[in-house]
Amino acid sequence: PSASGGSASAPPLEGAAAAPGTALSEYVNAKQQYRLLVPADWDVKGKAGADVLFEDPARRSTSVGITVNPVKVASIAQFGGLGDVGAKLLEAERKKVPPRLYILNAAFKCDKDGCGPASAEGVQLLRRVAGTFDVTAA
Repeated sequence: PSASGGSASAPPLEGAAAAPGTALSEYVNAKQQYRLLVPADWDVKGKAGADVLFEDPARRSTSVGITVNPVKVASIAQFGGLGDVGAKLLEAERKKVPPRLYILNAAFKCDKDGCGPASAEGVQLLRRVAGTFDVTAA
């Protein structure tokens, strides 16, 4: 999978060595400044409100999606006093933290007969994928 405007110039993600049999590939969205590893054979789908949605072609109810929302402040009072505002501004400039909220959502649905050993493997894969999510530098 690849993102529009994406690149692979960022340092490798930890966890790049997946469990045997599950090849993961890096997905980078340079514009929204994030990356993660996803199963190489999963489909990229569109979903209203989501930046990207990856879906297991063998089990459509299993998916991982990313939503990126701008962080908005309703009033200057939320920052506190003048000293607080200055300190927060300086800290943000030092860190260059993007003003965004990143939401990673993973879904796994058990079969009608319940959750068996294969379900545990599916959940483990989703946890591994989620563990690779990282916010990248601008």
